[in-house]
Amino acid sequence: MVGSRVLLSGDAAGFVDAFSGEGLAYAIRSGQFAAEAIAGVCLQSKNLKDLSKYEALCRAEFGTHLKYSLMFPG
Repeated sequence: MVGSRVLLSGDAAGFVDAFSGEGLAYAIRSGQFAAEAIAGVCLQSKNLKDLSKYEALCRAEFGTHLKYSLMFPG
């Protein structure tokens, strides 16, 4: 999730089910995407609106797989 000046990744963004651990790989990958987005803002554009790239990367990588895997415990 991205706010005006806040970027949540990993467990804070809700990518991990606390009881089953489902989504742990997504949480790690979301951290990598967050680092890419932040580096892009710091090194290239200096525009905080570019943090929305993080959400797009997560959506493209995870799709709806994580959403449904967290809904239906295994």
